[in-house]
Amino acid sequence: VIANAPNPAGVALLKRGFADETIGAGGLLLGALAPTLVAAVAFLVL
Repeated sequence: VIANAPNPAGVALLKRGFADETIGAGGLLLGALAPTLVAAVAFLVL
């Protein structure tokens, strides 16, 4: 099992929400950036 391999079920669900039905790393990074920053700030402050 490869830990970083894409999950086929997850890809099938998510690809409809992206342009050309492809999932790019840049879009995922931008989408995860805000929640990650909120969690990091909460971790540092609390």
